[in-house]
Amino acid sequence: MPKKFLLPILCLMTLTACGFHLRSDAKFAPQMRHIELDGFNIAKAQRLQALLMAQLSDLHIDVSERNAASDAVHVRLLHFIPQYHVLNGRLTEVELGLMVTFDVTDAQGQTLLTPRTLWARRSYQRNLASINVDSQEETLLTAQLYDDMAGQIMRQLGQIGHLPLQMQPAP
Repeated sequence: MPKKFLLPILCLMTLTACGFHLRSDAKFAPQMRHIELDGFNIAKAQRLQALLMAQLSDLHIDVSERNAASDAVHVRLLHFIPQYHVLNGRLTEVELGLMVTFDVTDAQGQTLLTPRTLWARRSYQRNLASINVDSQEETLLTAQLYDDMAGQIMRQLGQIGHLPLQMQPAP
């Protein structure tokens, strides 16, 4: 094999070995052109609602009030969980968690996606001597948690219509 092909093949093998793959936009079932986001009046859920609305709008899916033709994403529970573990007098391990339980129904109330719970977690170490930097880091990681959760929900919504209901993973 010529040496000029060896480097690109080696780079490609390295990328695939580490798990890298290109993601495409979620492909939604054709009947999912209108989606209602329900249950986002729970504390701290408005941030997630705004992210989902933006991502659904990017896919040209109408996110509006309930109408006869809209499927509905129902958020049943959203829980933001910060945990602090003191490692020594000045250093603290901070774990941030976000848990969302949701389901999806069609316009007739039939279940399209059974209730499921998704988790996202981030952690960092907080040094009490640099409290200003830590609050900025926590703000950034919290934003990443919500972004990740919106992405997870979008991937779950993208599976509707591609898997039969009985074949969908259990919650």
